[in-house]
Amino acid sequence: MFNKEVVIKSRSFHLVSAFALLILASTSQADLRPVASLSLGLDQAYIGLKQNAILLSDVENTYMPGANFSTRMLSGGFLGVETTLAKNWGLQLGAAYYQSQPFAISGQVYQFMNPAYNSINYQYQIFSRRFLAESKLFYTFYQRYHPYLVAGLGEAFNYAYAYQETTSDVYSQTMAPFAGHMQHSFTYALGTGMDIDLTQRFKVGAGYRYVNLGKASLGTSPWQTTSQTPSFGHLYANEFLLQFTSYLN
Repeated sequence: MFNKEVVIKSRSFHLVSAFALLILASTSQADLRPVASLSLGLDQAYIGLKQNAILLSDVENTYMPGANFSTRMLSGGFLGVETTLAKNWGLQLGAAYYQSQPFAISGQVYQFMNPAYNSINYQYQIFSRRFLAESKLFYTFYQRYHPYLVAGLGEAFNYAYAYQETTSDVYSQTMAPFAGHMQHSFTYALGTGMDIDLTQRFKVGAGYRYVNLGKASLGTSPWQTTSQTPSFGHLYANEFLLQFTSYLN
């Protein structure tokens, strides 16, 4: 697992590095200004997806979530360059990293997909990290206001873990927990916001992003004879960010 994750991170790093080199090659060095940003905010993941899993040849359970969203703290950073495109228009390009506090997923297990057999509760968590090549197109008015559009492409690392089942019914039996599982996936982000100059070097801003965090799934349980587990084919999130930006020269 460790070696595989290192290889994946290396691939993401080389992708972002190649993107940065392409930008440097296509823009006059005199026009470039290095820039760094720190982001803090909230990550609201949509988790209200009913999930089915065949555990044995004749046993299929439904995992019915108890909530539609899980909201957690988000942090991240950006390092890149800024260049002028035309009068009042500018562009930032570079590499970014974000991570969220673990999303909490919980609900009821419908044994044999029957809502009448709902005496077992489940819960687990998903920890998401992502590396992106990111671009921000902005417009300047009144010399200090910068509305922008932002887009990013990259790779997410989603770790689903800490699965537990509980029941108060003495006639119900909980299963051996699903194992933790790391899954890497394509991720993208689209958003908008506003930056405001505090000084010639520092900016503060606020923004919104719609993010596809990619796939996430638990590992298998010792009790099952199949490979199916509760999973998300696409984990989507709304992100609300405060950003602090500084020019580095």
